[in-house]
Amino acid sequence: MNDSIFELKRLEDAGSDDLRAFAIKANGIVLTHLLREGKNAPDDWVHVPVVPLGFWLADHWWRLRWECRPPDGITAEWRQAHEFASIGGGYAWPRVTLWGESERIAIISRSDPAGVVGPVRFLQDTLTFIDAPAYEASVDALLSGISAIATGDNRVALSALIDALQTERSNKESSEWRRLEAMAGFDPDAAPEELMQSLEVLTDRFSAGDIEEVVSAAPGVEAARTFDLVISESPPSAFGEVSFEQAVAQGREHLLDGGNEPWRLADSSAAILRAAVGGANGPILNRRLAELAGTSPSFLRTRSSNTPDLLPYGVRMRPERGKESVLLRSRWGHDRRFELMRALGDAIWSKLSPLGPISRTATARQKFQRAFAASILCPAAGLISFVGHENPSDEDISAAARHFHVSERVVRSVLVNKRLMDRQRLKLTLNYPEGSQGIEELADAA
Repeated sequence: MNDSIFELKRLEDAGSDDLRAFAIKANGIVLTHLLREGKNAPDDWVHVPVVPLGFWLADHWWRLRWECRPPDGITAEWRQAHEFASIGGGYAWPRVTLWGESERIAIISRSDPAGVVGPVRFLQDTLTFIDAPAYEASVDALLSGISAIATGDNRVALSALIDALQTERSNKESSEWRRLEAMAGFDPDAAPEELMQSLEVLTDRFSAGDIEEVVSAAPGVEAARTFDLVISESPPSAFGEVSFEQAVAQGREHLLDGGNEPWRLADSSAAILRAAVGGANGPILNRRLAELAGTSPSFLRTRSSNTPDLLPYGVRMRPERGKESVLLRSRWGHDRRFELMRALGDAIWSKLSPLGPISRTATARQKFQRAFAASILCPAAGLISFVGHENPSDEDISAAARHFHVSERVVRSVLVNKRLMDRQRLKLTLNYPEGSQGIEELADAA
């Protein structure tokens, strides 16, 4: 990946001490590509005052780095912490949004609609990812450069903010605290004390990584209470006993290095386990799937009564004493198969950690779960062979879903991720308070 992300350069006759040309570039893509009013040729640089940019980056550093997309939809408050356009001040800021996905940072740029009237029209529609260390290094360099540009009180205040940020990042305890705050959707010191104390207790009981997934699955003031309700208000009959240990050992045997995309890691693990159960590229029957997960085939059947309604997420639990178990959200057979394989994927990813939420969030861990489940239940090679051609019809997709006993969404996601179907056919958008902005969500396995 290209490490060059944020760039500044001087402007002649800027009219302001801190006005600079600013560009955002990632993986060979210029996300600030634009057409300036009265010009015929596109430009890669937006002209903005960089001191407000510096304060915005420093103020929201923890949330930009660690907070994922909210599972229940984008809010105005989330946009304020993640969209460059929120800096405001009357300038045409890039239509670029950043958020954290564990060890990667997602970057989306949005183009202005054709015919838009304004000093600039942004041209780039793209979604890409950068390694988190490269992002952090680029932000550090940018903040250092902006601090040198700032003058007077602004320079003093920004320098103090940057120094405080560096101190927090270098201290393990404060860093873990800020990271959890951000994942819960709060600015530094804005999270309720009761919430943070509850999360600390849960971290001691399970693990930091597990509780971060819990918080991302249902962020906000009620994050800890939501987890307690999921566990305590679900009847014991809703939990199915499983035994993942043998499958985890097999699935991790040839797991690729952690620097790879989650879906590549998932494909690798799923291929090993499909071979172990003799699945080749066809559908796997419930009996074989249950054997792989160390559970009863009856646990995969459609449920009518003991599955709680409207659970925010499912869970995989591995207590120190007692049997490993899984709580699935869905009542329907094909979705229960998918959720069970997500739980197995989580056990592989986390090396059988004590707790694994199965949620709708877009962290790397959740993406691995979804990609693993899709790969083991609906392998790309088998799916492509079944549909027989690119851009299959809706009828083809429906038939493939029945053949592999998965949902149509899973079939569409696999086809999109293998570039055999247009992403628009996922029929998903990032929804903003005022409506759709026309930017597709990532496919589940992306």
